[in-house]
Amino acid sequence: MKPVAKFWDGDKCNGCQACVQKCPAAAIDKETYEVDESLCINCMRCARVCPAKARSYDCGEVQKYLESNYMERREIEWF
Repeated sequence: MKPVAKFWDGDKCNGCQACVQKCPAAAIDKETYEVDESLCINCMRCARVCPAKARSYDCGEVQKYLESNYMERREIEWF
């Protein structure tokens, strides 16, 4: 699965550091609020806890992948 594109809007950010504190992988820098992709586990908790809605993400590619591979019902397979 490809990583989800994450966005941070510095104009909306109020500096509360909720995203930094709640990130389970400690992937967000305390000073610059940049995400370290090598540490990020794509849980999207940063976007969920941001009270100013400064963090967001684009799941378009993941949605396309899931829809193209898992929309049709499959018969049960026995191994």
